[in-house]
Amino acid sequence: MDITTIIQLVTTFFKIGLFSFGGGYAMIPLMAKEIEGHAWLTAQEFADIIAIAEMTPGPIAVNSATFTGYQTAGIIGGLVATFGVALPSFIIATIVSHFFIQFQHHPLVQNAFYGIRPVVTGLIAAAAVAIAQTSIFTGALTPQLLIGIFTHPLQYIDVKSLVIFMGSLAALIWWKKLHPILLLAIAGLVGAIIF
Repeated sequence: MDITTIIQLVTTFFKIGLFSFGGGYAMIPLMAKEIEGHAWLTAQEFADIIAIAEMTPGPIAVNSATFTGYQTAGIIGGLVATFGVALPSFIIATIVSHFFIQFQHHPLVQNAFYGIRPVVTGLIAAAAVAIAQTSIFTGALTPQLLIGIFTHPLQYIDVKSLVIFMGSLAALIWWKKLHPILLLAIAGLVGAIIF
């Protein structure tokens, strides 16, 4: 076991946990950049982790950190990556909860929350684009790819994945009470059959 890798895991995931607002989905772009930057996983492996993390109980950030740490440095790596990603939330929640009750109605606090909401929405949209690049499109969303999608769509779009995506989206819109875990299981079964 390489102690440098362990230190990199805990500090990287601490940074991800510290600078990601809006929950696990908002963390995905930062996690992808850091994980791929350290060459711990490829973009495709990271997309697979997100799919697995969605299907397993627990927060997506914790599941992703645990899996990445385990793949990189075994059980110790999984433990330190999980500890690293969860520690900032614990520290911040402890500090903020102490003061939030006193200041929750203060205009500056309210305005800060109004300012954070659009950023969280943007981070979640960026996560959706990052996952789409590895699951629906054949590469990074560059101007050439966007032009290619309109001129030669079958060359740049994985049609089977697009059909599963569109079917899942339609199911979520029409059957509002459809449980997401059931939808993931059905989509996984369909993917196993058609691929």
